[in-house]
Amino acid sequence: MMLAGGQILGGHPILGVWISFGLMCAAICWMLYAWAPYRWALFGGLLAVIHPVLGMSGYWAQSYWGGAVAATGGSLVLGGVRRLIHRARVGDALSFGAGLTILANSRPYEGLLLSLPCVVLLAGHLIGKNGPRAAISFKRIFLPVLLILILTGTAMGFYNFRVAGNALRMPYQIHEETYGIAPLFIWARPSPEPA
Repeated sequence: MMLAGGQILGGHPILGVWISFGLMCAAICWMLYAWAPYRWALFGGLLAVIHPVLGMSGYWAQSYWGGAVAATGGSLVLGGVRRLIHRARVGDALSFGAGLTILANSRPYEGLLLSLPCVVLLAGHLIGKNGPRAAISFKRIFLPVLLILILTGTAMGFYNFRVAGNALRMPYQIHEETYGIAPLFIWARPSPEPA
């Protein structure tokens, strides 16, 4: 979607890469505001801009294979979970849910590895004695995140059905089964070389 947006806005998909890079740097700074003092958060955001790999002259900002979209999603999850533990607000729940959505669509496996501990941490806080009341948790956290995840799951299922013929089968899976030789997981066996 970011590449298509760049194509629509400026006539070239690299503009979408640059926009996603800018959003990533802003999301990293926003996430760090939740975990560190403001000056260190701003410093961390600036480091993301000048970093040799993810920075503006690096791989993530100048290629179509970069991870800026996924890093934005991860930053929204990490910043959202910290803010929700501190104070239950609908906006932070929506940011957390948006991060989960971005990770599910950009990096499903890695996103799951990041999201599960964050969800467990948040759930532990909510059911713990220092967490907010159940009604507040439901209204300000659970309901907004659930709404975003239902919308995301429905849209992903529709997309998967239209492309792969099955709502639960991602096009990425078909690509890997058709063209992939090296296994995605270390315990899996290599596939035969495709003709």
